[in-house]
Amino acid sequence: MQFVALDIRTLSFVTTSISLLFAIGLFAFGFLQKSYRGFSLLASAAALFATGHFLLGFRDILFDFITIIVANLMLIVGIVFYFEGTRRFLGRTGKFHPASPIAIFAGILLFVYFTYQVPSVNFRIIGIVTIHVVISALCAWELWHTDQQGFWRVPDTITALIFAGYCFFQLFRLIWTLGENPIQSFMSAGTVHAFAFVSVILLVAGSTFGYIWMVSKRFEHELVDLATHDPLTNVLNRRGFENLAIQEAKKLERGKTELVVVLIDIDDFKLINDQYGHDYGDAVIAGSAKLLQQSIRPYDVLGRLGGDEFILLLPNTQLDEALTIAERLRKILENNALMLKETELKVTASFGVAKVPSKFQTLDEMIPSVDLALYQSKHQGKNRVSCFSQ
Repeated sequence: MQFVALDIRTLSFVTTSISLLFAIGLFAFGFLQKSYRGFSLLASAAALFATGHFLLGFRDILFDFITIIVANLMLIVGIVFYFEGTRRFLGRTGKFHPASPIAIFAGILLFVYFTYQVPSVNFRIIGIVTIHVVISALCAWELWHTDQQGFWRVPDTITALIFAGYCFFQLFRLIWTLGENPIQSFMSAGTVHAFAFVSVILLVAGSTFGYIWMVSKRFEHELVDLATHDPLTNVLNRRGFENLAIQEAKKLERGKTELVVVLIDIDDFKLINDQYGHDYGDAVIAGSAKLLQQSIRPYDVLGRLGGDEFILLLPNTQLDEALTIAERLRKILENNALMLKETELKVTASFGVAKVPSKFQTLDEMIPSVDLALYQSKHQGKNRVSCFSQ
């Protein structure tokens, strides 16, 4: 069996074709997904890689200025665009990172100097590889430090590892070139430098799938948020709260936690709606939810059951401690008037507190006791905390 060896010129044109294909895909995807920033830069990065490698394929055929200076400058701007596109996609500031213009300016100086003043293929390789190592490492760093949590950050992590893998290969190439004999022509530079084209193909293809996967996961996350969170207050809705409560109930069955539930109802909410209108009513609900959310512990769970009624789950909490927490929240609502347009409105709420039953399957099975406690607060004058105890 006879094997065909691909030379660097052939690899240049193969890399061009593949990079161009993914650039078109990124442009199209970015056009369809306008809510996600950075895709125009990411697509431009792949297009610059395609153009740079295309010009590189004409080395020793066209002028050095085109096949060395312009070609390599495009490869440098390409990796910089990957970095800047990544930062915009992740919601970083719109300004260019200081490393980006430094990399481009340094690349111009290096290639002009080592092409016309002191011609050296080795030093040109060392220059562009050093820039790619630094910028790809920055890409990996940005993707590793995203605000996604748990399962949702898997695509970010995988894409970060793709850039990290590219960075490590280029670092190996840099060390290899430092100990290499002078290269007479890049077109016959050897296996390590030929494999650099394969690493570019893997970077372009892998990162493209990575970014599309990240968009898909973020879209899925948004759908989950819409299904489980109340749009007015951004706290859990009934369905989302019930799901988390059932998870905590499983710990309760195993004796690993104690659960207390608190029911909160804004006092005289119908009068607020009647006197000020529904816009004020919505603002009261949103403002009250914000005060409550800011005042609870990180592991407590706040939800909105509907209307002016909120529910709070307190894991690992004894009943007497829960009464103290409820009283503190009641005072916070009472002492923090809400500014609604030009109107300062004082809002109070009634609280019911009860232990969560040891076994329940639905929210309706969970709240009868705490509902009775809330009823007691309402009928004893409102703006108070009542407890149901068996």
